[in-house]
Amino acid sequence: MFWRWVVLVVLMHSPLAFAASAEDAQQQLQRSAEIYKTTMSPFCPGRTLDACPSPNATAWRDDIRHWVSEGLSTEEIRRRLAQRTEQDLTGAPSTALDAVLPFGATVLSLVLLGVLLRLLVKPAASPAADSAGSNTSTSSGRETFATKEESKTSTHEKVSEEELEDRLRRELEQLDD
Repeated sequence: MFWRWVVLVVLMHSPLAFAASAEDAQQQLQRSAEIYKTTMSPFCPGRTLDACPSPNATAWRDDIRHWVSEGLSTEEIRRRLAQRTEQDLTGAPSTALDAVLPFGATVLSLVLLGVLLRLLVKPAASPAADSAGSNTSTSSGRETFATKEESKTSTHEKVSEEELEDRLRRELEQLDD
């Protein structure tokens, strides 16, 4: 009878033990993933160990998982990885210029874009409109246009309404003939 109780207690605790070990394994995988997602790869410049498709990076990820399962601290794992290579695995900018350059380039690009948009959206006065404006005069609220000869002689001279009507009448008579 005693053995039945022992078997029953062991069977009841084994799912708990299995669940505890599964939780522990999941935590180890998450910790391993956090390490190789934040460690730069010496095999793929500009990429982390997680994003690097190199077989060497795969071996490093396996080593990280193994060291995590052994219970090594994150700092110790990073130290071991750093001893394997001369490269900086932190991904931190090496100089102050490297830290400021992306921000400066972004600001400069936005300023240039703003200036370009301002120039494109701002209506520019066309030269034809300026010359037409200088050749026009108003008399009793009507716009009249001077001929090329009159604009050559005097651009500031106003043409009277009577002269324009007289010129129009002569031109129409010439067309009728």
